[in-house]
Formats: sequence, C-alpha cells, structure tokens
Amino acid sequence: MTTASQAKDRTTKSVVFSQWTSFLDVVGKALRKAGFHHVRLDGKMQRKKRDEAIASFQRDPEITVFLISLKCGSLGLNLTVGYHEYANFGILHEGAST
Repeated sequence: MTTASQAKDRTTKSVVFSQWTSFLDVVGKALRKAGFHHVRLDGKMQRKKRDEAIASFQRDPEITVFLISLKCGSLGLNLTVGYHEYANFGILHEGAST
C-alpha cells in the first residue's frame, strides 16, 4: 500500500483481484487508512449489493479502488473506468510454499 498512499493522482481508478477474500480485507483496511474510498465485490454479497458496488465504482469519482474476489468477478464484468489492474495469485502464507 505504500505505492497507493504515495499516489499523486488520487482520481485514477484501479481494480484489485484476489482469490482470497482475507487478502481483500487487508487491502481494504490499508486503503481506508491511506484515505482511499473503495468498493468490494465478493461471493458473500447479494446480487443487489453487487450491482450497487459496480455502479458506484463506475459513476462515483470518489471511489477509486474496486476490490474483487476472483470467484465472483472473474467473468462478465465490464469495468471501462478501471485504469490499473492488480492481481494477487501468489501464496498468501510463506510456510505454504515450502
């Protein structure tokens, strides 16, 4: 999050994908601490809330980051306002890779 907190243009929209919702929790907390407004899309959300999150990211200039779980948002999304994309596919815990 150091890069995000040092960003000069705080209006550029970014999308963060991860297969772990716990990773999205950590990123969301860091974003809030750094003063970024964000929305989230994951499988625990009801359809109406998912649609609201997508619409908010597309329309609200204050919301600059969209956190998306891979299972929920890897297909069928048209996020034309997202400029940067970040994906976390690696091992979340060091001990799991040995």
